[in-house]
Amino acid sequence: RVLIMGFPNVESSAIATANYIASHYDIPVSYVVSKKRQDDPRGLLLPGVKVIPKNGSLKAQWSFMWQLFTTKYLFLTHGIYLSSFSKRQVVTNIWHGILYKKIGILLGGRGIPAHVTVGTSPLTRKMFSEAFGVPEARVFVSGYPRNDHLLDGKAHKTGIREKVDLGLRHYKKVLIWMPTFRQNINKVSWHDGIESGNPFYIADFDVVRFNEILRESNSFCLVKPHPMAIKYAATDNLSHMAFIDDQWISDRGVTLYQLVGSTDILISDVSSVVIDYLLLDQPILCVSTDFETYKKNRGFYFEAIEEWLPGPLLRSEEMLFEALENVLKSGGDAYEAKRKTLKERFFTHHDAKSTERLVEYVFNQPQSNF
Repeated sequence: RVLIMGFPNVESSAIATANYIASHYDIPVSYVVSKKRQDDPRGLLLPGVKVIPKNGSLKAQWSFMWQLFTTKYLFLTHGIYLSSFSKRQVVTNIWHGILYKKIGILLGGRGIPAHVTVGTSPLTRKMFSEAFGVPEARVFVSGYPRNDHLLDGKAHKTGIREKVDLGLRHYKKVLIWMPTFRQNINKVSWHDGIESGNPFYIADFDVVRFNEILRESNSFCLVKPHPMAIKYAATDNLSHMAFIDDQWISDRGVTLYQLVGSTDILISDVSSVVIDYLLLDQPILCVSTDFETYKKNRGFYFEAIEEWLPGPLLRSEEMLFEALENVLKSGGDAYEAKRKTLKERFFTHHDAKSTERLVEYVFNQPQSNF
C-alpha cells in the first residue's frame, strides 16, 4: 500500500503524487487528512484514492496508526514524529519547500530520516542533505511534484482562471502575494520576524493605494497568507484584490500551485515559492521590511542571501509600490537574466514530469537499495 501525508490537506505535491500513483499503478493509495482543517482534497483526488483522517474518533486514529506502521510506501511533505521505521517500509520525504531560511539540523532541530529525499538539482541535494541529516546519495534529483502543477497552471492559464472565477480573464495582469509567516501558530513564543498586525507583514500598509495601483494597470492581486501564519481579520476585499486561503482554493477545484502557475507576477519575501516561481520565467518582487530582524532571528542558508533572490529586495512600502508600478506600467523586467541563472542552479529539470520521475524511481528500486 501507499500512504501519503501532506500539510495542508490540499498540499500540491501530496495531491500530485497520490493521483499519479492511482492512475498508473494497481495499488491501494490512502491519503491522510486532518479533520481540524477545512480544506478538503476530495474534489482534487482521483476516485481510487481513499481519504482517511488521522484524528477524530478512536477508531479513526487506530486505523491511521495501523496504516502508518504497516504500509510499505510512505510519502511525507513535512516529515513525521517517528525516528525509525520498519525494515519493510520505504519512506520518501517530499519536503514542502526549497530552503532559503534555515530548517531542520541547520536550525538546531532534528533531521528527517528517509530512504529517499526529493531534490531538484545538485545544489539542493547538498542543501537537503545538510538540513535533514541524510547522505547526499539518498537525495534523488527528480524535481518536486507540486511543480508539475505549477507548470500545468501556466499551460492551462485560461481554464484555471475561469475555474477560480473573480473575472480574472478580464485583467491584463494577475498577481499573487504569498508571504511566509513571522510567528508560527504552533510556536507562539518564536518570532522569525516582526508581526505587523496585517497579512502583508508591512506596518500600516496602505492597502487603498495598493488597490489603486492595480486598478490603474487593469491588474488583480490574490493575497494568500501562509497556512502556518497567524490569521488576521482580512481587509475587506477591494475592487482589484481578494484574500484567499487553502479552503477557498480547493473549493474551486484547483490546487494552490495550479493557481500560482496561472498568475503573471509573484510578490513574496523569502518563502520557498519564490524559488519555485523561477520555473515560470516571470517577474518576482521580494518585499521584506523586517529583513534584518528575520535574518538575525531565523537565519538563511546562503550567507549573501540577496545574491540568491530572483528580484529586488524591497525594504519599504514605497520601494514596493515603485517597483510594482514599473513592472505593471512599463513592463520593466531588469532581473530576467538573473532569474534564468538561478533557475539553472536550483532546477535540473524544467519539465512537468517530476512526479513521474520520483514515483518510478521509488517503486522500481530493489528493496536492498533502501
